Amino acid sequence: MVAAGGLPNGLEAADKLCQNAGSALGGSWRAYLSGKGSNNLATNAIDRIIDVSPWYLLDGTSLAFPSKQSLTTGPTVPVKIDEKLKVYDVSEPAKWVWTGTAANGTQSSERCGEWANQSTMLGRYGTLMATDATWVTLNTHYCSDIGRLYCFEQ
Repeated sequence: MVAAGGLPNGLEAADKLCQNAGSALGGSWRAYLSGKGSNNLATNAIDRIIDVSPWYLLDGTSLAFPSKQSLTTGPTVPVKIDEKLKVYDVSEPAKWVWTGTAANGTQSSERCGEWANQSTMLGRYGTLMATDATWVTLNTHYCSDIGRLYCFEQ
């Protein structure tokens, strides 16, 4: 899995950011993000991820999620490595990641106007440093700011 930088504008755009971030690694990549796609149907992040577990961090040695079910409880290690293989230290300020998702993988009500970058709205985010449910549901933030995305190889 990879944590990609960028600001999504819809689920398809988020998936494209993930695919671009993971392109050097090969495979197909999808964002762990809840919202509505171009079909205007609501989608839960957990339902967007195909179960090809286990998932490892890009360092190849750290098992982050042993199963799809573990996406609802949190990673076994902090997801503190990004698509450029930059490793974030726990002493750095928490790096936040857009999710629009509750701990159980379903939609939260804070989804930045379905990820349309509406600056006065709020989006739900998690943190790269967590090993509990706050990996996806730490807090909310104004949608005008740039966050990261969790990307899973499919």
